[in-house]
Amino acid sequence: MQFRATSCNVSLPNEEWLYIRDVQCPICYALYRLWGPIIWTQKTDVPIHSDWLSHHLMNTCPNLEQDIWTPRPTIEKFQTYWLEEARARAIQEAEVAGLRGPEREAFIQQRTDIYYAELLLRRVG
Repeated sequence: MQFRATSCNVSLPNEEWLYIRDVQCPICYALYRLWGPIIWTQKTDVPIHSDWLSHHLMNTCPNLEQDIWTPRPTIEKFQTYWLEEARARAIQEAEVAGLRGPEREAFIQQRTDIYYAELLLRRVG
């Protein structure tokens, strides 16, 4: 699924596009609005497109376009982001539980596997 990013003076039809968040160019600080298709926008898609957009803006500044389409990510790219999300959630739980040492690492690995499987089931079916 492709997302779109527009400069603030460009608007998109609300019946087709859902506003997701603002992304700022790290060089000139120009603000872009990230939009996802209204028919298929999932929370797990946002980081991939946001990261791509930040890198794109950084690499093309000062010749920024007014309307940018993000590329369709590969399944491998999605899986990498899902794994990172699952691990971050597991680490956060380990911190809250106060775990340390080998017990913490085993907990993180076990929870990462569980959360990753949940993300896969939710996305892939």
